[in-house]
Amino acid sequence: MLVRRLHTTLTKRAISQSIVNAINKNKPAFNTMNLNFNSNVLNNASSMQRFSQINNSTMNTRYFHTSASLFSEQSSGQKNVDKNENTVLDVSDFIHEINIENFEKSIFDNPMPTMTLCYVPWKPECQTMKDKLTSYVKENLGHLRLLTINVEENPEIAEAFQIVDVPYIIFTVNGTPIDKVFGTTDKGLEQRINIILRLGSKNQIAEYLMAADKFLQENKVQNAVETYNQLIINKHLRAEVYGLAGLTLVALREKDNQLAIDLVNKIKAEHPTDLEIPLVKKAISAVLVTSSANSSNVDVTTLQEKIKSDPNDLQSRYDLATNYFSIGQHEKAVNEALEILKRDKTWNEEAARKLLIDIFAALGSDNEITKNGRRRFSSIWFL
Repeated sequence: MLVRRLHTTLTKRAISQSIVNAINKNKPAFNTMNLNFNSNVLNNASSMQRFSQINNSTMNTRYFHTSASLFSEQSSGQKNVDKNENTVLDVSDFIHEINIENFEKSIFDNPMPTMTLCYVPWKPECQTMKDKLTSYVKENLGHLRLLTINVEENPEIAEAFQIVDVPYIIFTVNGTPIDKVFGTTDKGLEQRINIILRLGSKNQIAEYLMAADKFLQENKVQNAVETYNQLIINKHLRAEVYGLAGLTLVALREKDNQLAIDLVNKIKAEHPTDLEIPLVKKAISAVLVTSSANSSNVDVTTLQEKIKSDPNDLQSRYDLATNYFSIGQHEKAVNEALEILKRDKTWNEEAARKLLIDIFAALGSDNEITKNGRRRFSSIWFL
């Protein structure tokens, strides 16, 4: 057993107990990553200049093609905005062997997403795992690093972290333990690496999202599209799902509902573990509500007249709510759904309640219509 082979009479050198506890007690970060950023991210000239020039012809762009030409495909062959064309990177700069003496400094004093492989030289599976991890470093050169430590020569590490089997991998970002895994299986390995890369790019992703939102506020739709696409084509960000969700909302804004549906289907198929991300939930919910409006095939004026004739025509109220949402009259949509609840909470298997949930998710929890609507919903539902 590894524990017996690691047994030693050497005097143990101290390892920070807080670090040991952080790693040993850490829970996986899967499905919990949110982008919490403040509005000051873009409050500097250099950031805004970078995004204001994003439509420059020297940039790489790849867009979804539609008949309306909202999205097109092209590539200029130049470097992406986050590449430094004067820097030549070598994989050896991002793979290092460490020991007990520099263990803490090497792992916890570096902001880059890091994989620390604890191994023994006589176990073939350790070399196999190192090769796999090295391939990820090469694939994400300049954005991910690999540290290796021989726990046979550094038994204090094995004892401190209660390592009973190797390979044993510690994942950190900005010096913060994110996850750990041991054994020879690579199941879930790529997902863990995606998570630390995304966490490491948190501020950069936030910049792109805020820039795209600003472009939309200024009705610069094509600039917003290109910004969202940077999240897709810059693979090291691991932010494709954010780009797809953003493009979904743009497609709805431009009344290309089929494209929005196609994008949501792509998200569900390729990013099933990211469906709880707020922006993704917003996009999916918006498509659901808009699709309901399209299925009714009745215009707002006709629905208003039907309700005027029969206030208890709840199906027409429901259709009117979804139509209001699809044309951007969100508060009116909420009002109609709440009116259905007042008249019959259980109508059509609680369809109004479910609609409100989708509307609130599509608008976002910080939206004033959502906040007010939830308060009114509670006062009706729990009476």
